[in-house]
Amino acid sequence: MHFSDEAVREAALAVRSNTRFESPFEHDFFDRVFDTPHSIYRTRLQCLGMADKECVLDAGCGFGQWSIALAESNKHTVSLEISPFRCNVIRQLSHTLGIATISALTGDMNSTPFPDGKFDAVYCYSSIYFGDWRLKARELVRVLRPGGSLYINTNAIGWYLSNLVRRHNDSDNFSSRSMALDTIANSITTQSSKRLSSSRQSIIQPGSLCATLEEAGAIVLQIAPDGRAGNPTPDQPHQFFAPRRFGLTSVYEVLATK
Repeated sequence: MHFSDEAVREAALAVRSNTRFESPFEHDFFDRVFDTPHSIYRTRLQCLGMADKECVLDAGCGFGQWSIALAESNKHTVSLEISPFRCNVIRQLSHTLGIATISALTGDMNSTPFPDGKFDAVYCYSSIYFGDWRLKARELVRVLRPGGSLYINTNAIGWYLSNLVRRHNDSDNFSSRSMALDTIANSITTQSSKRLSSSRQSIIQPGSLCATLEEAGAIVLQIAPDGRAGNPTPDQPHQFFAPRRFGLTSVYEVLATK
């Protein structure tokens, strides 16, 4: 089962026309992820080996763009998202596309409702940095079966420094500079996990993420720039973000197993 770029785009347009978005930011985010050709998501997953699995978790799945691609090549996909609104949109998209193998569940990565070793693969794209990322990392390892595949994409210091001086997806409702300032302030302030806000971001350096994953029982296989983990094509057509900003690591990804 493979969907064409046109089929996914048409489904997204149909859902958007019948959806009252909670905010202009949510509307802009939805448009942005579904303006990206669907085949790019599918190809990146293929490069990562995220295929032919019995049950896959898309953790912090947003509006489900990666979930749709995961559902094309795996038997069952669980889409976990803290926003009930986004989960409802995923259900609408699945229905419109005729996908019966995606289960959209509202929940927090800090404490998922899944038993130990539930998933053959866990995929987490650009969402672990909200709130207590160490707790989230440990939870993703916990629900992964031994021998399973774990993928995490996140942001290091270079990304936030870049956002201080260069606009990225700015709008009337979002300032990338303000986001970066808040994230840097949040990251240098000592806080207990109980005080961490799920809406605030933290800088996650590669060494810190890998150490946390290994402490939780994972084996880190690869650290790579965005779009370069696994076996990507040599001409690199599916990299969304520059690997370094101001000489520092920006957006990166980690492949691990358990």
